Amino acid sequence: MNKGEHLNEKGLYKIISLKASLNKGHPNNLKLYFPNVIGIERSNINPPININYNWIAGFISGEGSF
Repeated sequence: MNKGEHLNEKGLYKIISLKASLNKGHPNNLKLYFPNVIGIERSNINPPININYNWIAGFISGEGSF
């Protein structure tokens, strides 16, 4: 933003490709206007099978919120 890269076409496409990689991807209205933008494929992270519930309770009480 400080360099003004978001003001040109290349910067705009970079922002839209980042948005396409987040959460549920880019919404339908962005797909309509930018059909060629494809988000980066994210790896699937599997949580550990054995979770110590005391650790979770301590984490929540120490952090306070997620």
